[in-house]
Amino acid sequence: MKLGIKSEIHDCSIATARLLAKHKIITPNLVTDITQAKQTRIDTQYYVTKELKQEEIRRNVESARKFVLEIQKSIEEVSTEQTNNIRNKLRQIRKTLTNH
Repeated sequence: MKLGIKSEIHDCSIATARLLAKHKIITPNLVTDITQAKQTRIDTQYYVTKELKQEEIRRNVESARKFVLEIQKSIEEVSTEQTNNIRNKLRQIRKTLTNH
């Protein structure tokens, strides 16, 4: 939101995360985490085939906490220049998409 981005679609959030990683605002590991979280959500929501173990649940909760803390830190550290670069890139992408 600080960059002027609101994403309610998981694939769009992942694409935005890749853009942020490319501009060194977040780490590539956070992109991997978001991608894996999407797959976990899909597997859990649509393909419940195994029982989750307590340790796996604890790991997922800890991973989510770590993710939130890293995102918060990234948000606090993003510069005005980085914000403007991302906004300009998103405008370019929007122009490209609307012209096709």
